[in-house]
Amino acid sequence: MAVISTVSLPSTPNFTPFILGGFGCLVLLVLAIFCLNGFITLRAIRRLPLASEIRKQPVLYKTIADTKWEGLEYLLPRHAVRLIVRQSGLEIVDANVGRFLLPFEQHYMRGCESTMCLVDGPFVFGGTCIELFGSDDDGSVHLFLKPTDDMDELWQALLAAGVQPVEAE
Repeated sequence: MAVISTVSLPSTPNFTPFILGGFGCLVLLVLAIFCLNGFITLRAIRRLPLASEIRKQPVLYKTIADTKWEGLEYLLPRHAVRLIVRQSGLEIVDANVGRFLLPFEQHYMRGCESTMCLVDGPFVFGGTCIELFGSDDDGSVHLFLKPTDDMDELWQALLAAGVQPVEAE
């Protein structure tokens, strides 16, 4: 009678799930970056007509201002924006990030469609600031501005651009 025996060789570990899992995460990451880039591009295309109209106008005043965005108090407690007041419009761009690296906070508004008032600011450092209401191609814009230089100069420049002063609520 013959004896049948089986010999089992040491098994090699199967790394296929780990390789495919890592590849899947990489694909998801690339898709997320692609979608984010597409979202930013669509926003830029949507605001292009208004942005080109406002950028053609001569500059009246430029400043860096601390700001607090309405509705984003807990996400962005306060940060700096580059505010460019033009002949009949406003350009507001996040000064911390810049124009070409995820410019989420970039707004172009017509001066005649915007209003402003002086209020006690919600800033940590307190003091008077300008509360600005307007709209751009993405919807309504509501923010508080505290310029790093003279408040009166900014107020006069906003008036010259057609921003309407209103009574504080």
